[in-house]
Amino acid sequence: MGDKKGFAIPAERNPNGLPAELVFPWDQAAYVVTWAEHLDVDEPVRDRMSTIQKMLGDPSKVSTVLAAWQEAVSELTKAVDGSNDGIGLATANENLKARWAGTARDAAVDYVDRLATSTRSNNTLISQIAGYLNDLGAYCTTAYTNATSSVNSTAASLAQYESDRKKAETNALIVIFTGGAGGTDNYRSAALDFVTTFMNDSKTLVDNLSKYMVDTGGKIDDVITKINMVEVPAAIAPAALTVPGWQPRNPTGPGWGTPS
Repeated sequence: MGDKKGFAIPAERNPNGLPAELVFPWDQAAYVVTWAEHLDVDEPVRDRMSTIQKMLGDPSKVSTVLAAWQEAVSELTKAVDGSNDGIGLATANENLKARWAGTARDAAVDYVDRLATSTRSNNTLISQIAGYLNDLGAYCTTAYTNATSSVNSTAASLAQYESDRKKAETNALIVIFTGGAGGTDNYRSAALDFVTTFMNDSKTLVDNLSKYMVDTGGKIDDVITKINMVEVPAAIAPAALTVPGWQPRNPTGPGWGTPS
């Protein structure tokens, strides 16, 4: 059989502060790997456990990225439509129209309109990215929950099997390890069935997640390409900066003082 490697369990099992249901089941995983070692199939099982832990072990990482994109959506929305105080590009432009006239004012209004349009376009596209990331986060969490459930159920099945064998005064692990008792082939076959089921189920799960990530990445790349195509206005037209081009008009909005 060679030396046993086991499955290393870290001292800090939940460094990311995840809720209990999302903490990787280290003990159960180690137990399944121990069985796999006695069955001489430990390398693929250990690798699969590591893949699940590393690939899915912190679904909150997706949430962290998502939060940044959602903040961008929020800030762009405020930039155009205003925050709680109502100050945004749209409001600013309405104030320009209400309180000023002249060629400079027209140039400024046109520029702010273009800023608002490009910002809205980017906001829509960034919202799409946030939506894709939100879906990805939900998918990762579901996949991780299913994976850890599979680890737990496999460990439970093997533990129950071992307990049953002990009740029959036969330690299944020792029988498989020594090959020294009748019925060993049957014991080995039953234990292999549990491990094989775990490997098949987890492979499907990991494969599906990988495909979903690739698909989502492609969609996000497409959106980023569209963002890069959104026209960003250059500097404001010089006409907007000429003092004679600004002509005060009677305010039609709320009190704003006297233009100088």
